[in-house]
Amino acid sequence: LSADHGEGSTTPSVSALDGVRYQLLGSRGNGVATRAVLPDSEHAELTGASFTTCDIGDPQWEFRAREMHLDQSTGIGRAKDVTFRFGDVPILWLPFARFPLDDRRVSGFLYPEAGYSERRGFDIALPYYLNLAPNYDATLIPRLLTERGLMLGGEFRYLTNSSVGNLNFTYLPSDDKTGNDRGLFHLDNRTSLSPNWGLVADVNNVSDKYCFEDFGRGLNQSAISLLGSRVYLEGRGRWWNASFGGDRYQITDPNIPESGEPYRRLPRATFEGEHLLFAGFTGGIKSEFVAFSKSDAVEAKRGDFYPYLALPLQAAGWFLRPVLGFCYTTYEIDR
Repeated sequence: LSADHGEGSTTPSVSALDGVRYQLLGSRGNGVATRAVLPDSEHAELTGASFTTCDIGDPQWEFRAREMHLDQSTGIGRAKDVTFRFGDVPILWLPFARFPLDDRRVSGFLYPEAGYSERRGFDIALPYYLNLAPNYDATLIPRLLTERGLMLGGEFRYLTNSSVGNLNFTYLPSDDKTGNDRGLFHLDNRTSLSPNWGLVADVNNVSDKYCFEDFGRGLNQSAISLLGSRVYLEGRGRWWNASFGGDRYQITDPNIPESGEPYRRLPRATFEGEHLLFAGFTGGIKSEFVAFSKSDAVEAKRGDFYPYLALPLQAAGWFLRPVLGFCYTTYEIDR
C-alpha cells in the first residue's frame, strides 16, 4: 500500500490516506483509490476505488466504484455505483455490489474473463458463482462473443458419500457465422457402488470439429485432436481386478478426415488375477475381450487370454521371477 498523503492517530487507531495505490499479496489483485479511511484494523472505506487482476499499470479490465466498504471480520466487501470497464469502455453498471474478501464461499460474480481473436471478436465472460450447499455448488458463465453471439455455459460440482464429480457445458444457439447450434459437454464422475465395485465415467462431446479452434481460450484446448470418452464398471479385490465398459474418440481437428477416427471399443471387458498356489508358486491370468466398431471400416471382435504359472524369488538386493505362460488370441472379423 502506498499513498501520496496520510494522517492518523494511535488512540483511537484511525487513519486516512489520499492518492492510494494497493496490491494484494494473498491473491492476485491491485487498484487505486482517491481516498481511504481506516477506522480500525478490520474495516476500510474507499472513495473513487478500482480493482483488477491485470498487471499493475496495464489494466485490460477493471471494476470502478464511487464508494467501497471492506469488512475483514465478515470477509465481505460492498460497493456502490460500480462500473465494469474493458479498457476505457464501460461494459456493465451496477448500483450495488457485494463480494468476498477471503476464501469464505459466497454467491456472486467472479472475476471476468476477457480477450480478443479474429475468429471470435471481443470475448467477454462474466461468471456467477452459486454457493448452493457445503457439498455442491454451481457456476453460470454467460459469454459474449461479438463475432459469434451469446454463449451460455455452466459448471456443477458435487461431492456425496458415494460420488464425486463435475458437469460442464457450453451452448451457443445459432452461431452468427455458421448458423448452427454449437457447444460442448463434459461429465467426470466416480461413484462407489460397494467396497469392491465402482463406476467411472469421463464423457466428452463437441458439436463439431471446429469447436476448440473457434472457442478454445488456450493452446491446451485448441491443440486437442482427439477427444476421448470412457465409461467403465471397475472392480478390485485382494488378488484380482476387473472392468466392463467401453470408450470412443471424437475428432476435434479439422485437418483429420473422418476415416482417421480411432475404433470404438464397445463393449470391452478385462480380468486380471494372481493367487498363491503351493510351494511358492503363483498362478494368474490376464484376459481381455473387446469389440471394435467403426463406420465404413472392417469391424472385429478380439479375445486375449494369458494364463501363467510363476515362481517369484527375491531377497533384499535381488529378485528373479521365472514365468511359464500361454498366450492365446482369437479374432472374429466381419469379412
